[in-house]
Amino acid sequence: MCDQATLEEAVENGIDLSSNAFMLIHGWTSGPLLLEFVSSFAEPLQRKAMTLEELCAETGAQPGPLAILLRTCRILGYVSMDPEGAYSAVKGLELEELQTILRPSQGMGMAGAIGSIYSEAIPPFAVPSAEAEKCLVVWAEH
Repeated sequence: MCDQATLEEAVENGIDLSSNAFMLIHGWTSGPLLLEFVSSFAEPLQRKAMTLEELCAETGAQPGPLAILLRTCRILGYVSMDPEGAYSAVKGLELEELQTILRPSQGMGMAGAIGSIYSEAIPPFAVPSAEAEKCLVVWAEH
């Protein structure tokens, strides 16, 4: 069953979408969420703790997608939530590195390179293909 696939099964089976597709999906969806977190939400959450509603009001985000982003960032350790439901950025080296690497920049920095994958290599795609080549080039260069 897909939900029970492990890293060991992925290594044993290769990239077999019938047994470990969820690993690919998690990786594919985490990229744009982290890009959006760094560009729009990390800074406000570093200034002060905010509820989902307060963060929506400050940034103009929609509550449903923002809740998904915040849950992902909590799982990854970039955001915490206090007992009253207020979110804040978890200060530390990990967050600093994430912001440094994914900071929007002029030209083709890391954020632009990752963004280009999401605009130019829409799954599903075959390997080999132009889309697969795009991913491999970005990964090799960054």
